[in-house]
Amino acid sequence: MENYALMKKVWTNADFDELDWMGCQIHGMTIVKNRGWCVGDLVFDVDYIVETRWEDGPGQKKWSWIAPATITFKEVNIAWMNSIMCDTISFGWDVLAIDRLGVSFTSDGVDYYKWQIEMENGTILIDALSLEMVIRRKPIKTSKGYLPAAVRG
Repeated sequence: MENYALMKKVWTNADFDELDWMGCQIHGMTIVKNRGWCVGDLVFDVDYIVETRWEDGPGQKKWSWIAPATITFKEVNIAWMNSIMCDTISFGWDVLAIDRLGVSFTSDGVDYYKWQIEMENGTILIDALSLEMVIRRKPIKTSKGYLPAAVRG
């Protein structure tokens, strides 16, 4: 079995321009309260597509290196969460893009950013302090766009 050498396991705001979430499948979403009743972390469980390649030759088979990951938007003001607009409520959503739209507001000299999470089924708009993505295990090579539950860990 081939191994994929990750550049790093933890990615932050500083790495934002290097990350791409197109096609990553969301398996779960939760809010973890961490400061009072209205501030928490918005956490996603995803299959992060580390790399995709096309094989040369007839049929040009596509394969990807995919790793289970946790994406956390830190210090989301839950009371002011802009919107969760979805056509359907179902999981297995595919992410189209995560965009940092700029500074939303500043509190005690700290910038909070407006984030837009675009999915096939809808959009989530939030204000959050930062983003962190943690790769939970080594990427697995697959010809599918997701990892089966048995190998996600």
